[in-house]
Amino acid sequence: LWFIFFRRTETAPARLMLLHSLRRPPLVIAAIGAALLPLLSYVYIYIRGAQHPEWRGAGQWPSTWVWFLQFITIQQGRDELAPGLAAQNFFTAEFPALMWQELTWPIFLGGLLGLLCLGRRRAIFLGGTLLIYLIFSWGYRFGNWFQVIIPAYPIFVIGFAAGITKVVELTEKRSFVIRHSSFVIRWGSAFLLIGLLAYRFSASLPEANQRNRPGDTGLDPGWALLADQPATPALIFTDFEEQVALQYLRSVWGLAPEIAAVAPGQPPSQPVVDHDALVLTYASRRAVAAAPETITAAVHPQAAGEQLIALWPVPRLDLPATVKPLALKFGDQLELVGWERVSTGDTLPPPVAARLPLATWQVALYWQASTLLPEDYTVSVRPLVGGALINENGENLIQDHQPVWGVYPTRRWQSGEIVRDVYALRLPEGVAPEAMQVVVYRATEDGFENLADYVIPLLNP
Repeated sequence: LWFIFFRRTETAPARLMLLHSLRRPPLVIAAIGAALLPLLSYVYIYIRGAQHPEWRGAGQWPSTWVWFLQFITIQQGRDELAPGLAAQNFFTAEFPALMWQELTWPIFLGGLLGLLCLGRRRAIFLGGTLLIYLIFSWGYRFGNWFQVIIPAYPIFVIGFAAGITKVVELTEKRSFVIRHSSFVIRWGSAFLLIGLLAYRFSASLPEANQRNRPGDTGLDPGWALLADQPATPALIFTDFEEQVALQYLRSVWGLAPEIAAVAPGQPPSQPVVDHDALVLTYASRRAVAAAPETITAAVHPQAAGEQLIALWPVPRLDLPATVKPLALKFGDQLELVGWERVSTGDTLPPPVAARLPLATWQVALYWQASTLLPEDYTVSVRPLVGGALINENGENLIQDHQPVWGVYPTRRWQSGEIVRDVYALRLPEGVAPEAMQVVVYRATEDGFENLADYVIPLLNP
C-alpha cells in the first residue's frame, strides 16, 4: 500500500498519485488481499477442526466457532502477552540484545544506517517494517518473540549491502587514489562478511548441537520402559510422557518397531505388527498410578520389571524354565515357589544407562496361593552380605511393597494362581549380595505381624 499510494513520477507529485490510486479500488483491494493471504491458514484450521473434532485437543466445546476462538486466543499466548504490555521490565536479558548478538554489531548498525541509502520511499517502507516488528516483539518479549523477529533480519542485511554499495559508488566518483580504494572496500567487505559468518557459525554451533546433552531427558521415560526388555510384539499402556518418548524412539531412532504405546484403555491407531501374532499387553507403573482402572478384575497382573506390569488375560499356572524352584511355606495358604535374577538395563546405550537411576539389582519372586487369601500381605526383600543388611549412607537397603508394585493385592489372587513379583534396588558399586531375606507380613491395629521369613542363598549373584 505504501508503494501504491506514495509512488511518484516526473510529471505528478506523490499527493496527486495518492488521489489517483484511490480512484483505482481494484488495485487497492488486490494489495490488501495480498497482505491478508497468510490469514488463509486460519481458515484452513477452522475447516479441518470442523471436519475432525478429534483433532481439536483435550476439552469440550459447544461449537466449532467457540473452539476456534479459544484456539487463536490460547491461554499460553495470553499469559505471555499480558506482562509484555506492561511497562515493567521494559528490556529483558534477551530483548533486544539477541538481535545484535545474532546479527553481530557490524551488520546490525551497518544495516540500520544503510537503509538510508535506499532512497526515501524504500527507506521509509523497510524502516517502518522494522518498527512494526520491533513493537510487536516488545509486546511479546516474554514469549517467543525471537521467532517473530527472524524475518526482519534480511532487512538488516539489505541495509548493510546498500550501505557498502553507496560507499563504493562515492569512492568511484572521487580522485584516482580514492577511486582505487573502492577495490579495497569491496574486498574488505567480502572478507568482513566471511569473518562474521565464521564467527557466527563457531558461536552458534555449540548451541545448535543438541546431541547427548545432560539436560536432554525427554526420552528417559521411554528408555526406562525399554530397560525392562518387554517381550514383543507388545502394546503398552503409558502416561503421556512415556507415550511420546516411546513413539519418538520407535519412529526416529528405529527402536522397538513392534511396540506400540497408547493411553490406558485406548486402542492403537494402527496394528502393532502386520502379521498374525500374539500381542502382549503391558501397563507402566506411571500409567496405573494415573489410571488405576487399568487393572480391572479381568486381568491378572505380573511384574515384568522395574517399570512394566504384564496384564495377563488368564492366571499364570506354570513356572518359566529359567526359575529356580522353591517350596517355602508362608503360613498354610501362601508359598514361595521360585525366584530368578532379572537383567538390569543391559541393552541401553551407555550414556542413557549412566544417567537413569535404574536399579542395579533385581530379583523376581514367584508366589502361589493354595486357596483364596483373606488378608492383604506385604513382602519385604532384603539383600544380605555376610549375613548382614547392606547399609548405604546410614540406611539399610530393603524394599517393601504389596505384590506387583502394589497393584495386585493378595486378596485378589485366585486359588492356584502363580504371581510374579519384582524387587529392584540400586546397590553400591561392587556390592554383590550373597543371600536375600524374604519377609511376609500384614498390617494390624497394633503395628505389624510377620507371617514368616526365610533367608535364600543366591548361588549365582
